[in-house]
Amino acid sequence: MDRTSNDAISHSALDTVIASVEPNTNSSASNVLACRIFGAADAAERLGISVSTLKRGWPKGVYPAPIRISEHRIGWLESELAQFQNERVAERDARALQKSA
Repeated sequence: MDRTSNDAISHSALDTVIASVEPNTNSSASNVLACRIFGAADAAERLGISVSTLKRGWPKGVYPAPIRISEHRIGWLESELAQFQNERVAERDARALQKSA
């Protein structure tokens, strides 16, 4: 399979970045087992961003980090995407409360 410009991060660099991201300590093994895994396109759609934005942002810690599914495949846990969205909503609500106070 030919590598495209979208695959700018090598597999070894990708593994290094995934390993360097702090694990989600809020997830229990049972949550992970019951959780769906989204590919990049579906994860980006769920977050309302482009795939390229997701791939640029997660190594910087802007978006949730993926997990390695196989040698050539990564995916994002549904629970971590939902947690990320809930955190953004909480931040928005906190800002609204500060403005109204």
